[in-house]
Amino acid sequence: MMTRAAKPTLALIAALLFAAPAAANESAGLPQLDPTWYASQVFWLAVHFIALYFIAAKLILPRIAESLNRREGRITNDLEQADRLQKEATEARTSYEKSLTEARASAQAVREQTLAAVAAEQTKAEQKLAEELAQKAITANEKIAQASAGVRARMRDVAADASADIVAKLTGQPADKSAIDAALSPILDARLKEVA
Repeated sequence: MMTRAAKPTLALIAALLFAAPAAANESAGLPQLDPTWYASQVFWLAVHFIALYFIAAKLILPRIAESLNRREGRITNDLEQADRLQKEATEARTSYEKSLTEARASAQAVREQTLAAVAAEQTKAEQKLAEELAQKAITANEKIAQASAGVRARMRDVAADASADIVAKLTGQPADKSAIDAALSPILDARLKEVA
């Protein structure tokens, strides 16, 4: 069905195509501006327009649409892949942070256990050392007491012998050792208490 606007246009085209050339010999300017050639020009314009329209509609535009569809599909796939990779990266980061937190907690627990074990060993070693030092101190005090008693006994003997020799030289007679011991005992006891 033809529309009303198309009927006058086709009539005009037909009139131009089939019109008789009025003045074929009077062309003085450009041939494309000569009204005798309008009909053929319009015809060839319509032929070229229809040919270009079919070429564009059947060859060029489908390829462009296909390329745009492929591009849109690729962009959609890339966006979906990017979203998936971002989710995987977020999950990996969450997992990493969780394992890092667990590792820190584990390291802290191991550190506290190690510190407690070292403190216990140190306390045990200090107690053992204190016991050894106490035992050595007791042994040393016993040795000192024995040596002191030996020295005191020897001091008594030396003092008694020296006193006996002094008395014997002064009086010319042998001295009585029991009397000298009785006289020296209070003096030596007082001197030994001062030294101790």
